[in-house]
Amino acid sequence: METQERKEHLHIFVDGRKFEEGDGVRPEMTGGQIAALVGVPADNAVIREESPEKREIGVNEVVHIKNGEHFLVTRKEHLHIFVNRRKFEEGDGVRPEMTGGQIAALVGVPADNAVIREESPEKREIGVNEVVHIKNGEHFLVTRKIVEGGYVV
Repeated sequence: METQERKEHLHIFVDGRKFEEGDGVRPEMTGGQIAALVGVPADNAVIREESPEKREIGVNEVVHIKNGEHFLVTRKEHLHIFVNRRKFEEGDGVRPEMTGGQIAALVGVPADNAVIREESPEKREIGVNEVVHIKNGEHFLVTRKIVEGGYVV
């Protein structure tokens, strides 16, 4: 009697959901293609291989897919800060490193007339040319210098 081996269709699990060849699973895929299966754009994705080892996969990195392999896709946290209680994000000009003057510009205060204070994690004054390493969710207070009769008081 001949035994007929049944070929198992290539499939993976992404965020607990099963995806097969008909869904776009291929023997070799990039991290970005894996993220696309769950609707997360590659430029906003962090992809982790959960089996056989736990590791992060680059969006352009090619992965040799093993049948039944598990992946986890999360969205990157977008960098944002608060200036005078208003939230500003990367699209508004927030960068990982900013000068005090750049922070003041977010609220329309010219650098030559700005007093910039970091409110969290520590309270301190920041110079207009001082470079600050931005921490996500950090708070700043920007005020104007007092000018009377053309002189800074």
